[in-house]
Amino acid sequence: MEIQVGKGSITIDGSLLDRIGKNYLVLKLITEAGPCTDAMCQVIITIQATIEESLNPEFITYPAGGAYVAMEPAVYRSIDRGRQAVYVKETRHAGLVVKGFAPVQ
Repeated sequence: MEIQVGKGSITIDGSLLDRIGKNYLVLKLITEAGPCTDAMCQVIITIQATIEESLNPEFITYPAGGAYVAMEPAVYRSIDRGRQAVYVKETRHAGLVVKGFAPVQ
C-alpha cells in the first residue's frame, strides 16, 4: 500500500500491514556520534521503524488500510522536501527495514 506524505510517499509491504493490525507503524530518527573520537565528528542519522500500541501526540499520523503510520515531524519534512519514495518491509533476520530514506535538513 502506498501513502502520500507531502510530495513523497511511503510504501508498506502487504504482509506487514496485516501484522500491524490496529497498532501504529512508527518511524523515528536515530542520531549517534560518528566513529571518530574528537568533537568534530559528523553525526550519523538513521531511521528506525517499530510497531507500537500507543503514540506520542506530536507525531504526524496517516491511515494505512486499517492500520496507521506515525512519524516524527523531522521524518515528514525529509520525505516531503526530498520527494522520497520510502519502502518499509519486514525481513526474517533484520525485523523491520526502511529503504529509500535520506535525511534532508
